[in-house]
Amino acid sequence: DQVPDFQWSDKTVVADNNDPQQEPHVDTFHSVVKMWAYERGVVTIDHGPLHFMLGSSTNSEEKLRWVYNVTIPPAIEAIQEPSFRYRGNPVEDKMSDQIRPVLPLQEYKRTLIIADTSGIHHRGFAVEGTVRRTLRVQAGFDGGLPRQSPFVWNGWENWGASV
Repeated sequence: DQVPDFQWSDKTVVADNNDPQQEPHVDTFHSVVKMWAYERGVVTIDHGPLHFMLGSSTNSEEKLRWVYNVTIPPAIEAIQEPSFRYRGNPVEDKMSDQIRPVLPLQEYKRTLIIADTSGIHHRGFAVEGTVRRTLRVQAGFDGGLPRQSPFVWNGWENWGASV
């Protein structure tokens, strides 16, 4: 088996207090994979790294009800924004109440971050003007891998697996 040869590019984010990415959200209702690489010493908690709610990528009944409810017409926000903003209480909604920063491993030069952004996540807060530099995979999907339709099944062959 061969590991895909991804193209990477520098991604620079300048902290902005009006950044909607700082609000907890999910990118979509089905699994979507995004990847970043953090350099040691270049990304710290002060740079506003990715934050992720543990367990939130699991499609529990509660999560699916929430996604359904935020998409009931007129669903203006869901139409205007390509993601769903989470405005609930994670404890009351029976989701994990831990949204934690994802930080680089200090013993390595570079840390690969792979996130299923169907889970609740957000860009961390930083002092306005703070610059965060990462490497991001370029697949034409804002740092994500090509998305497979969750409604079409063409067999295991398309996933590189044999049955």
